[in-house]
Amino acid sequence: MSTKVPVYESIKQELKSKIEDGSLPEGARIPSEIELAKQLGVNRSQTRQALRELEVEGYLVRKQGSGSYVAPMAGQMSAVKVAGARAIAIVIPKIIAGHSYNVVQGFMHRASQESLQTLTYNLNLPQPHAPSEPRFLRSVIDSGVTGLVLWIGNDNEQTRALVQELIDKRFPFVLIDRCLPGLDANYVVSDNRALGRSLTQKLLQRGHERICFVGIECPNASSIQDRVEGYRQALEEAGLTYDEQYIINLTSLEQSPQETVGTMMAFCNRPTAFVCVHVDAARPIYNELTKLGYRIGSNFELAIVDDEYPGGMPHVPMIRRPQRGFEIGVQSAEVLLARMNNPEMPTQRLYIEPGAFIESKNEMADAERG
Repeated sequence: MSTKVPVYESIKQELKSKIEDGSLPEGARIPSEIELAKQLGVNRSQTRQALRELEVEGYLVRKQGSGSYVAPMAGQMSAVKVAGARAIAIVIPKIIAGHSYNVVQGFMHRASQESLQTLTYNLNLPQPHAPSEPRFLRSVIDSGVTGLVLWIGNDNEQTRALVQELIDKRFPFVLIDRCLPGLDANYVVSDNRALGRSLTQKLLQRGHERICFVGIECPNASSIQDRVEGYRQALEEAGLTYDEQYIINLTSLEQSPQETVGTMMAFCNRPTAFVCVHVDAARPIYNELTKLGYRIGSNFELAIVDDEYPGGMPHVPMIRRPQRGFEIGVQSAEVLLARMNNPEMPTQRLYIEPGAFIESKNEMADAERG
């Protein structure tokens, strides 16, 4: 084993490589954490961590009383068949941030307290209108699960039709991260209006009046729409006018992000601050502004929804506020279990308050002095 990475990470990467190259095919049983520990001569806690992370990332599925098995690839549009036991599943897009990981961990934490088989499906989503997401979701439903938590990637006609079918059949399910407005579905989401409003208020308190909102997401995501609405509310409460020219959607630009930023900063009333939906939206803005000679703290400031992205911007001073992913996961499992026990219960719509602000005063001060 390499000494440059934790032991569990080496075990995880070795198993992942075998799954990806086909050495461990779909449906293959993985040795238990005890068996792996004996084979590799390591502590059981290391193999437990490796198997748990592979399960969270969608490479493995755990069957209660049987063990862990290689999960189906999302591109094959099939789900592991379950039989003989009550089973629930969580389906989320490919994990790219700590927030996603925390949601799954919270769901698994609550679900583990029940006598249920639990499965995690990690779906790598294609273009917004491709049919693979609803097809895969249907395969999960047909697999025999008795309850489902869904992180919908694309709000489109096909997906809505499937969700409406679940509602009509009274199939127990809960939406997470974003809802589907107009459908009478249970959901557990961040209070996204509070996120957009509070980040904008922070910048207003620092003296900014020309604040730009930057998004990068599927165009119909309710989470982004709500953050924009919170941004609008904060401006109007401060007596400022909401202006569409200060809204940047990086997924639907006619120009490149670099050209868009350059054009915006050429305005005589150019923005002095940016509210970004996450670090993937902040990064191109920051990079282009610094190339143009602007300095954070002196010429502009950033406020972002901090979802703990790998390879983020740790040394860039920003105002940050995180989502409480673990709590979203716990509450989604709680609502799902309640729905399974009582199909007649009223529709549940839960908004989870964001976490505390993360703001390094020393960094901000240093940036301003710079």
